[in-house]
Amino acid sequence: MERHARQYFLLAAIVVVGLTAFYSTTFTHTAQVTALYSVSAQDAQAVAQAVANEPQLAWTRPTHTVTYTVTYTVTYTTTHISSPTHLTTEEQRTLCPPVPSSPAADLPEEDQDPAKPAKTVSAADVLPTLEDQDPAEPTEPAKPAGDADVLPTFEAIPDAIMNRVRKNTHDDGTLVTAVVNSGMANYTLNWISSLLYTGVTKYLVFCIDPALRTILESAGHGEHAVDIPASWFHRSVPPSSLFESYRSSSYFGVTHAKSLVVQRLLHQEVQVLFSDVDVVFLSRHLLPFINGMWKTRDETHMIFSQEGFDRTTINSGFYWMRSSNVTRRVLRDTIAMQDAEPHTTQQQAMNRALGKLDMDMRTSPVVYLDLFFFPHGLAFFRNNIPKRFGAEAFIAHANYFVGDDKLQILKKEKLWYLETED
Repeated sequence: MERHARQYFLLAAIVVVGLTAFYSTTFTHTAQVTALYSVSAQDAQAVAQAVANEPQLAWTRPTHTVTYTVTYTVTYTTTHISSPTHLTTEEQRTLCPPVPSSPAADLPEEDQDPAKPAKTVSAADVLPTLEDQDPAEPTEPAKPAGDADVLPTFEAIPDAIMNRVRKNTHDDGTLVTAVVNSGMANYTLNWISSLLYTGVTKYLVFCIDPALRTILESAGHGEHAVDIPASWFHRSVPPSSLFESYRSSSYFGVTHAKSLVVQRLLHQEVQVLFSDVDVVFLSRHLLPFINGMWKTRDETHMIFSQEGFDRTTINSGFYWMRSSNVTRRVLRDTIAMQDAEPHTTQQQAMNRALGKLDMDMRTSPVVYLDLFFFPHGLAFFRNNIPKRFGAEAFIAHANYFVGDDKLQILKKEKLWYLETED
C-alpha cells in the first residue's frame, strides 16, 4: 500500500510539472510580466531516479512510449495573447532586415523613395531590336571633322591593270595581292606555289620593276603579274635583283610602294588581302575563314595579323581591308607619314595611323587575327606555338629572319617548294 502511495505521489508531481509548463505557454497575464517557473536540480534528479527505479511505471502501458521532459529553470516574458505584437520601426529593421525582392532594391536609397515621381525612359535608353538594324550596311566609325578628313582623288587605274584585277578577284570581291621587286623573285615563286597547293588560283603580283614581271611570265604566271605605273610612286625605287635587307635604303622604298598600291585599289572599290611573299599559305580554308570573319561583323573594316605577343601591334605583312573611307583614311595617313619620314617603315606608319581609330574590341573597325592560327616568324619557327597547342596554322610568316636565315628556316620546315634557289 505504501509503495502504491509513493507511485501516485510521483505521478502527481510529474503531472503538476507538466501542467505548469503547459499553463506557462498557453495562458498569459493581461499585463506584461516576467514569470519564473522552476524545478530545482535536486527535484528533477530525484524524479528521474524514481522513474529509473520503478519499471512498473513503464510496464503499465507496454504498447506506448512515455517521454518525460524535465526543465530545470525556465524564464518567460509573456504578453496578452489577444493583442498582436507591435515592434518599433528600429526593431523591425533590426529583426527583419529588408530582402531585395525587386530591381528597385538594388538602387541607391534616394532612388527608392516612393514619393518621388518615376523616372522617364528616353529614346536613347531604349536598346535597338534586331529589326532596327540594317545588316546590309557596314558600320562606319565617326569621321574626324575638317580638312584632316579630306581624301585624295586619283585617276582611274589603267584598263590593262584593271582587267587583270577583275580576272583575279575572288567571288567575294577579294583580291589576293603582293607588291614585290625582282630581288624577291624566288620568294614570290615560292609564295605562288603555296597558293596553288592550297587551292588559291586567283592572285595578282604588282611588280616594282619590269624584271620581276619577266621572271613571272617565264614561269607561266604572266596572267597574275602587272607593272606598277611610274605615276603611282612618291619616290624612286631603283631596280634591284638583290634581296633588300631590313631597313636598308631601298627597303623603305619597297615598303612605301606596298602602301601606294593598296591605296589605289581601295579607291577603285577593290577589297584587298595583302600578303608579303615570305608568307606561306598552309590551309585551303584560309580564304573562307577570312571571308567569314568580315561577313559576320559589319563593323569590321580591316583584319590584321599580329606583331609581337601582346595583341597591341599589327603586322602589315598579312592583312585584309574592305574598300571604305575608313580604310582609305588609314592608307592616306600611313602614306603621309612615310612621305614625311623617309626612314619610317610601312608597318611603323600603319600602326600609328591605326592609333587614331577606336580600338575597343567591341566596336573597333580593326580585328586581330589569332596568333595561334596566323603566327609570325617567332611564334611559328622559334616557339612552335601552333603545334604545341594543337592548332593548325593557316599561314607561316618568315619575318624576323633576314638574309639567308629566312631561306634556311623555310627549308628546314619543308616550306620551300622550289627545287633550286635560282
